[in-house]
Amino acid sequence: MSPPGFSAREYENLVREGIHAARAGYRSTARRLLFRAISQKPNDSHVWLWLSATTDHPLERREMLEKAVAADPSNQAALNGLAHLNAIETGVEPEPRRTDAGWGDPGPVSNPAEPAPASTKTFACQQCGGRMAFDPVTRRLVCNFCGHARELEGEIVADTAEMPIVGLLHGRKAHAWAAAAHEVECEKCGAHTIEDEPGKTQLCPHCGSNQLVRSEQLESLLEPQATAVFRIEALEAVRLARGWLNSGIFTPDGLLKEARRLQLRPAYYPFWTFDGGVEIRWTAQVRENYGRNTSQPPEWRMVSGVSNEFFDDVLVPGVSALAESEIKAIGQFDLKDVIEYEPGQLAGWPAMAYDVSLSDASLRAREQVLKQLIPRVRAEVERGKEKRDVRIGAGSWSGVTYKHVLLPIWVGTYFYQGREYHVFVNGQTGQASGEKPTDRMKVIGVWVLLFMTVAVLTLFIAWLINYFGLIG
Repeated sequence: MSPPGFSAREYENLVREGIHAARAGYRSTARRLLFRAISQKPNDSHVWLWLSATTDHPLERREMLEKAVAADPSNQAALNGLAHLNAIETGVEPEPRRTDAGWGDPGPVSNPAEPAPASTKTFACQQCGGRMAFDPVTRRLVCNFCGHARELEGEIVADTAEMPIVGLLHGRKAHAWAAAAHEVECEKCGAHTIEDEPGKTQLCPHCGSNQLVRSEQLESLLEPQATAVFRIEALEAVRLARGWLNSGIFTPDGLLKEARRLQLRPAYYPFWTFDGGVEIRWTAQVRENYGRNTSQPPEWRMVSGVSNEFFDDVLVPGVSALAESEIKAIGQFDLKDVIEYEPGQLAGWPAMAYDVSLSDASLRAREQVLKQLIPRVRAEVERGKEKRDVRIGAGSWSGVTYKHVLLPIWVGTYFYQGREYHVFVNGQTGQASGEKPTDRMKVIGVWVLLFMTVAVLTLFIAWLINYFGLIG
């Protein structure tokens, strides 16, 4: 039930905007928005939690955290925040505990210590010592030799995994996860692959080339926050890929036969997603005497306004070798069906390393947002009135957050008449796409048929005109 004075959507937008401001470091704005929200719903534990992140005063922070716990005794982030304040007063640092704050965990609340550098993890079977691999269907680690399985926890995180860009781009916490991993670079396509054991990767997951060379250790990669596990198995992926290859009226008849040797390689590809808000200012001239019967010249009045928009899960590929057009072709990923990242999820599965930086990706995301919003804002300016000289500002951004998410893709390579082509299958939805040749003779045949149809219709119409003309 929504609080009085607000609809549920209005209240949610108010809280979200306050959280975005807090994440971005705009504390005064965040306090104003969140206090407005809490005045309407005093028992919202998450709002009290985020309000505690807008102050450095210990007593004020304690009061807000206590109200958060009073509203929801299971709010672990608020409990951690109180434990940290107690530790400051007593000089005894408590054991760090996992937090889950629903709207996202506000970093300033718990003030965690810098984590230790990550170490390479191997997943050995407790029964036989064999290597274990992650099974995305059961979400368990399964031994490749004896079949022993063990659980691997991973919560659905969806929108709670976003991280603020401000203050994290150069933090040690964000980079420590891959400090002890290894990286290989493909000399053919330039893609980078993460491996937990030197020499494990034999083929490039992206292009299938064996021209791999060792690269420097990954000491600067930002940690993934979420993973979308494979839901399409290998045989099903091959079936879908071959079905796509055999579709289309311009597909060569022998294409499927030539592509029988098609083999698909699974890989987790890195992507960036962005949430946030943007304020777009506009100006325009509106005609005042529109519709009046007057001989006077039109009168124009200058008007201006502001449009506030929110954007959610704007997706940017983290691998430059993967074109955005190829991503669009295999359809949308379900970014609400992602689980919290754990290293065990990559056991037995190759993962690509991103080469599109967070800063570059954020610029691309903003370009996407403005490309979609500007036409809509332009259409909404003084709707129904005659206007001219409409000018749209560049946009003012606030509360921008990101997720580094690993998404599953099956990739295949095949050759037709000496040329290389790529096929992609969305590992989450099964939609297939990619590159395939066209049969020139079929294209020519269609154009000839179209030309003949137009010619026959033209002659028929001319005959009808002449026939009825003679009768008349």
